[in-house]
Order: sequence, then structure tokens, then C-alpha cells
Amino acid sequence: MDLADMLRQFNSSDEDLKVAVVLGMRTFNAFAASIKLTLSGYHQNSSLILRDVLEAVFLLDLFAGDPSLIERWRHADKKARMKRFFSGESTRGT
Repeated sequence: MDLADMLRQFNSSDEDLKVAVVLGMRTFNAFAASIKLTLSGYHQNSSLILRDVLEAVFLLDLFAGDPSLIERWRHADKKARMKRFFSGESTRGT
């Protein structure tokens, strides 16, 4: 939880960096919830949350490969975001 608190206190005026920080916090929080559910015997619910973790990690990996995509993701409406970033196709070079 110290990591989540450190990320929460991280100040920056760079909106793209804030997106990466929030996705990191979301991933950390979801992973912690998944572990709690697994240890409590709720394996199916835990796996549903892990899917969200995996999707966030894939998105962060995409942003690490091409940081300019963060701004495109931030400014896209829901339809454009789902079309560009939800499919398995690479968005690099488009």
C-alpha cells in the first residue's frame, strides 16, 4: 500500500504522466483486491478482476512503446477508444 500512497502523492503537470500513474494505481489496487478474493475463496471473482489488471498492463505496455498514444487515448471518445485500443491490432504507425 505504500506504493499506492507514493503514486497518489506524485505531483506533475504532465497529463500523459498522470494517466500512467493512475493506470499504475488502478492495477495495483485491482491486484490487491484479487489476492484478497483468492485468499477468501472467491476464485472466479478474483479472475474477473485479474482480467482488468491484464488489460491495464497491456495498455501501459503499448504506451511504453509509443508515448504519443497516451494523448490520443486521453482525447478519444469512447467509440474511438474502443476501436483503436481495444482490438488486438497494433495502433503504431496509424
